[in-house]
Amino acid sequence: MENDKENPGAGGSASGDMHSEHPDNTNYAVNAQEQTSNRDRPLSLRHDFKPFKSDLRDAVGRKLTDTEFAIMFDLARSEEIHSYSRNPYHYDVPGRYRSSLYSFKKVTGAVDRLTADGLIYNWKQEKNVRGWQSTCAATPELIEILHNVTGGQEPKLILPHEPVILRDADKALIDYRDNNKTRAMRKSLHAYNNALNDTDIVGVDKGCLKRIFNGDFSSGGRAYAEGGSWQALSTKDVFKDGKPVPMNMRRQAVKINGEEVAELDFKNLHPRILYARLGIPAPWDCYAVEG
Repeated sequence: MENDKENPGAGGSASGDMHSEHPDNTNYAVNAQEQTSNRDRPLSLRHDFKPFKSDLRDAVGRKLTDTEFAIMFDLARSEEIHSYSRNPYHYDVPGRYRSSLYSFKKVTGAVDRLTADGLIYNWKQEKNVRGWQSTCAATPELIEILHNVTGGQEPKLILPHEPVILRDADKALIDYRDNNKTRAMRKSLHAYNNALNDTDIVGVDKGCLKRIFNGDFSSGGRAYAEGGSWQALSTKDVFKDGKPVPMNMRRQAVKINGEEVAELDFKNLHPRILYARLGIPAPWDCYAVEG
């Protein structure tokens, strides 16, 4: 299907006849790789599709690879545009980071086949365009298929084999020698991710935590959720079924084991302390001062 709209992953340039129309629930004004503060939402093959393989294969009508199953789950559950690489060097990483689902041939082949089936939209990036990857998204048909197959059941997470990440100055993954510190971090992350897998969270897609260090283990170390998850609830409105869903409404819908969550108001934290010290009731917005 020819694409007569802009390629969201190419800053407006489109190429090839594999491009599809944008999904109707996409906010075209927002570049796909600017959906989060980290430029984009990268493809993250993290859902355990195995319990649904047989039913999903029957619904699609052909044999599917494990990578195809994983991509379908990732795209259909988030209903957002994801970036992925068609550069073989992107997948050339040290052995400790490699996944049996994630390789150049497996990912690009799966995306192209699912596009041909009409199950995903695929915007291929032109070659030699630095800083921008290809992008893809689930079609309404795929979203409906997955909903019918899972019956709304929350899939388990595939726990990452290596949750302790070390990157160089160019953010490329690098190998390292394990020590007591890295082994303790890995054990702690595995325990947390196992607990996360057993926790009922609605309103946002779950993702296992990884700790990312820069250059050495004295720099960085913040924990990031795979696929963005609750950390990537955009401050901008998103679109669903062609209608905007305000950010505050998305956050209000999040529940953990049936309980509502609270968002700490860091913006007003220090002014509220001053109001409290003076014994004055704080307004809703402490910065809204007359004059």
